Amino acid sequence: MRTSYSALQTYNTCPLKFKYQEIDRIKVPKSKEAVFGTAVHAALRRMFTHDPLYPALDEVVDFFSRTWEEARARLTLSTEQAAAYRIQGATLLTQFYKKNPPWNFHVLDLESRFEVVLEDPGAGEAHIVAGVIDRIDKLSQDRYEIIDYKTARRMPSQEGLDNDLQMSIYHLGLLRKWPHLQAQNIVLSLHFLKHGEKISTVRAETALTETRGRILKTLREIRERARKDDFPPTPSALCDWCGYRAICPVWRHLYQDKESQVKNQEELAPVLKEYISLKSANQTNNLRLRELQGKIQDFMEREGLLRVFSEQGFLTKSERSRPVYDMEKVRAVLSPIGKWEEILKTDEKKLQILAASLPQETREALQNAITEVKTITTLSLSQKRIAPPSSQDPALT
Repeated sequence: MRTSYSALQTYNTCPLKFKYQEIDRIKVPKSKEAVFGTAVHAALRRMFTHDPLYPALDEVVDFFSRTWEEARARLTLSTEQAAAYRIQGATLLTQFYKKNPPWNFHVLDLESRFEVVLEDPGAGEAHIVAGVIDRIDKLSQDRYEIIDYKTARRMPSQEGLDNDLQMSIYHLGLLRKWPHLQAQNIVLSLHFLKHGEKISTVRAETALTETRGRILKTLREIRERARKDDFPPTPSALCDWCGYRAICPVWRHLYQDKESQVKNQEELAPVLKEYISLKSANQTNNLRLRELQGKIQDFMEREGLLRVFSEQGFLTKSERSRPVYDMEKVRAVLSPIGKWEEILKTDEKKLQILAASLPQETREALQNAITEVKTITTLSLSQKRIAPPSSQDPALT
């Protein structure tokens, strides 16, 4: 498999988005934030390129402005929004240039591409992790620095940076590119342009093995999910910037409702309205709620939806699995190791908690005692009002 940090990060954020993006190769327009970040990065590359002299500040700002104007033509932005981004970019670059004159640094490479080959002996596979490092500086005779620019506002903690997978992958990439370097002599830095702050960390030689292990573990999970075609969505605040909402089962109903494309929508609307009204009012008519819930679940199953929307709020479908054990087989497994009495009674929840602490061989024996796996489906209600998609929604632009 050929992958990158951004692809792995997408998988960890939302497996379904990873499937749409990396497996199905469904193209969506870049967000305005991504386009802005690309324009800023291009200007920073221009800033540190001496051909034969470094560009002056006004040249860097002009370069950004031209790049932004060309790129923003593909976005749905008002004149005021486009101007605000242009001013923000010019301000960030001006502050950065004054604080970091390019002639003060020994820059070895810009937008440096790398590939790392990772062997997975257990699976008999080899993977390639590729990427691009924004900037590589030489600090002294044997010390180097990897710099990655960030246009986001949120800064991670030092602990977060110390464990950051992106910088760990860049660390591997530079050592692959220049194997004569020493792992502990490479400084890893994130430069947050909006704050004018740079935070740094280092990785010991032992971290290389850990990084490879983290990546291979994720790639094995992806391979297993691909085998089962099981890439569940993970709704979060990041959905607001996702271009796949119009096809995602968590959000699709909101878009289809707007475009009158949902089959049997007339059937759902009154049922959904009554269900939410009864649920939010905490009425005691549980029987009617179950009837309504059954109708809503049937609708969602037919339409392949995980979330449905109404004027009163929205419902999200979730499922959890609970194994059912043959307790006589469980007794035969746990009694010889003195763990049967810890169950006290045939309590499957306690058994699941206990199983997590048992050796691998014992856990596998317990798996053989499972007679079936029950799937429990629930609908959770939120009364948060979700505005209909606008023309600037990333899923419509």
